[in-house]
Amino acid sequence: QTRAVAALAVQELHLDKNPAIFLQSYRGTATSGVILSVQLSAPTPADAVVRANAVAQAFLQVRSREFAYQTGIQVQALGSEIKALQAKVQSLNVQIQNVPSAGAGSQAANEVTSLVSERSSDQSQISQIQQQQQQDQLALQAVNQGSRVLDPAVAYGSSMAKVIAMDGLTGLVGGLGLAFGVIVVGELLSDRPRRRSEVAAMTGTRVELSMGPVRPRRLGRRRALRRYVQQPTPMMALAGSRLAARCAGMRGRALAVVALGPPDVPGVVACLAARQLAGSGARVVLVDWAQGRPLAALLGVKANAGSAVTVPCGSGQFGLVVASNVPGTSPNWDEAEQDVVLVVTNLSPAIGAEHLAPWTAGAVLVVSAGEVTGTAMTGAAQLLADAGIPVTSAILVGSAPDDESVGTLTERTSAGQTAPAGADPYAPLSRRSALSR
Repeated sequence: QTRAVAALAVQELHLDKNPAIFLQSYRGTATSGVILSVQLSAPTPADAVVRANAVAQAFLQVRSREFAYQTGIQVQALGSEIKALQAKVQSLNVQIQNVPSAGAGSQAANEVTSLVSERSSDQSQISQIQQQQQQDQLALQAVNQGSRVLDPAVAYGSSMAKVIAMDGLTGLVGGLGLAFGVIVVGELLSDRPRRRSEVAAMTGTRVELSMGPVRPRRLGRRRALRRYVQQPTPMMALAGSRLAARCAGMRGRALAVVALGPPDVPGVVACLAARQLAGSGARVVLVDWAQGRPLAALLGVKANAGSAVTVPCGSGQFGLVVASNVPGTSPNWDEAEQDVVLVVTNLSPAIGAEHLAPWTAGAVLVVSAGEVTGTAMTGAAQLLADAGIPVTSAILVGSAPDDESVGTLTERTSAGQTAPAGADPYAPLSRRSALSR
């Protein structure tokens, strides 16, 4: 209930009335997350119907206008970030072209490789920001098209005062006509799950941990996230500990940390797990196979695609292997010499997960709430199942603050999915039971 809506309704109705006074004649009640009910009183039932319909239309117009304004500001800001990154890419192109004149041999080749890797990272950020622009614009379109008046206003009765007056003193007292209008409000990004129960249903595994949103600034996002590796929040530290515990007993076999959404936060969690394991004396290799190869930047070390470096951490150290940018090329490490191998990766339906199967013992999904569709979640689980890679659990980043669901398999079973007879309700379902619907 705002003066803007009341003023627009008064204007449309051509009423000689102050919007603040008209605002007191109606009340909006949210009957659910997507439905708003408007109750309005007027001198006659006919006036109540006309005014309630005008208020409903005014609400939709004001809401659409404000949402378009906010979306425009966000899209414009993202456009500025894209221009800054594009200018940086152009500068890197010039540096790459000038390298041969500045040196020769392996030193020049290493410098070119480093510049190309940095350019690829910036181009990947440009692509992600452009996708965010498209998502914001599609969200605006979805809200505008999905918001409408579901039930036009109708007069449903009169006040008790009118009933008494009609019975006792006919004609002395007029009644109040009441009207109801129901507005359906399109839910923003409704196809991008945010609740634990929804993520569990889509991925076929339980959500063992969830945390609030992580919102570093977009420009220099990875530099901002780097501090979480050095000084993690309590929930991030717990996520790293849970991930480290999953690696127990694997002995050289890799645990895949599959990023469903941007790989930066899953990368931070994997780095925390690697630091914890290495600090306890384990021989650890962290493999960066994620989009944009973000782990070197998060750890504050220099590593080119296709190379390996040693990362010190306290009294210990662990290895970082950066996968090559050449499609179909797998990273290499000596399984016999390692206690733990953590691989941070994304999945693509175009490639599948078969390349992970020979050396991966299991997978943990790190889901960015609100950034991945339910179809993408189900598809990732299907790809891993087809490759024979068991999904042990999921970690949800950016869960809804009002989410009271647990995100276990028992919730999904009550929603219509059937767990195998005698199965542990907290163990991952098999491919058939988890994905057959």
